[in-house]
Amino acid sequence: MNAPDKLEFLRRRQSGIGGSDISAVLGISPWKTPLAVWQSKVLPITPDDVQEMSEAAYWGTALEDLVAREYAKRTGHTIQRITAQLKHPKHDWLVSN
Repeated sequence: MNAPDKLEFLRRRQSGIGGSDISAVLGISPWKTPLAVWQSKVLPITPDDVQEMSEAAYWGTALEDLVAREYAKRTGHTIQRITAQLKHPKHDWLVSN
């Protein structure tokens, strides 16, 4: 994802709480605090906020398709890749990517 796309992605994420925010909101994340989640939702996102991916994030992204295919193979479930931000139909503050 290039910098302008990443900036827009981060700005869209401000509109709700996603899966990576939940453990922090509950105070059980080793990486983020509830205060950090709140700040990420209310403070303006600037180009300076766009950072290089960590090594773990890079490999997680690179291996997503492989893991999804293996999951489908082992479970018999069908996997559909959706490259959009999703919002719950009744609770628009619940978001997913």
